Amino acid sequence: MRKKEILWIKKTDHTLQVWPKNSSETNLSQSTKPDDVQRRWRDKIKVPAPLSADFLKQRGIVEAAITRHAAGFYQHRDGENFTFITVGIGGGATVEYGGRKRKLQSRDIMVAPQGSGFILKAPRGWSFLWLHLRSPQWRASLGGELRIVKDTELADDILRVALAYKSQVYTKTRAPATLNSLAEALAQLLKNGLAAAGVSVLEDGAVYIERGDDAIRLIGLHDLGFYKGTVPV
Repeated sequence: MRKKEILWIKKTDHTLQVWPKNSSETNLSQSTKPDDVQRRWRDKIKVPAPLSADFLKQRGIVEAAITRHAAGFYQHRDGENFTFITVGIGGGATVEYGGRKRKLQSRDIMVAPQGSGFILKAPRGWSFLWLHLRSPQWRASLGGELRIVKDTELADDILRVALAYKSQVYTKTRAPATLNSLAEALAQLLKNGLAAAGVSVLEDGAVYIERGDDAIRLIGLHDLGFYKGTVPV
């Protein structure tokens, strides 16, 4: 890829990323990208205004975003201190790990445990939700091997909740109670759904998710009181 076609190159001890110029990203929480990158590309990398409480981080979801990469995206990770999850929305990519090569498409979920090594390539463009999870509980519940769940309804459920969270966190009149319930729903889907693919009735009863074409219905108990409602996506 020629230099003029590149938006940003990230290089650390554990990762190398090459972002094509037409890529964009909408973060669900505060981004760990360098401030100068966020300022320079603020029209392409969107970050919500800070919240009084980071409901995702409280649940070990330290960072999350919906990213749309143009053709040519490349990422190599090895030895990171978090679990990396992707949920495919559109387009596709390939992942190389442990001498294997697999395709990632819409409705596919990849779980790369903390410390694992892999390479992602998107020769024709790829849109996906990604999450960084960091806590002993996540390490215990998600296992120690990179795995891919193909064409799963669980991906639809996770994306519905993530998109509802995105919609709420970027509104001017944000409702902390709603965000808290959505964060809990997302965490429980990841924990229980990935442990037993397809599970959507959550084990502790904290949040119930009802699928629908236009909305997810949430009934939850949380620290700000009882919330019941329908959130459009």
